[in-house]
Amino acid sequence: MVSSPVKLNQLESTWSLPDEKESTIDILQRQLHELEKRVDKYFDDLDDAKEMCEQAKANIERFQLKAKVEKELVRKDAEIQQIQAKLYSAVKELNEKVKKMKENDTTVHAQEDRLPEAARNASRYTTSARVCRYIKIGCALVFDSVAAYALFTITKPFFF
Repeated sequence: MVSSPVKLNQLESTWSLPDEKESTIDILQRQLHELEKRVDKYFDDLDDAKEMCEQAKANIERFQLKAKVEKELVRKDAEIQQIQAKLYSAVKELNEKVKKMKENDTTVHAQEDRLPEAARNASRYTTSARVCRYIKIGCALVFDSVAAYALFTITKPFFF
């Protein structure tokens, strides 16, 4: 295993042969001082690693909360889109029913228009004709009220 030149120089300076000028106590004190510096550096690096872990943990919690919020927003958006789709289909269905009613109403009026005026007046003023006309009006009012109630119940979550 090859060590870096810096580590080799440190080892050589730490474990060099004692010079005659330097006493053993001085060498040991120097080595102790270097070891203390290394231990301090080690603990500083350890503290930095601990801070990085805590920061990473805080980031993970923040990302999880952000993901939960986005998930909730997407879920609510999907619910709103479903409600809008139901509302759109209900309105389209009501429009088709109204269109059919207008066509049916038009055909009845077209049949009445083809009759001579005397026959039209006679058919309008008979009791059964008046009852039929009132029933038609009543049915139209009931249908309109049911449609308005359905529209209100569908749109209620949007406004209240």
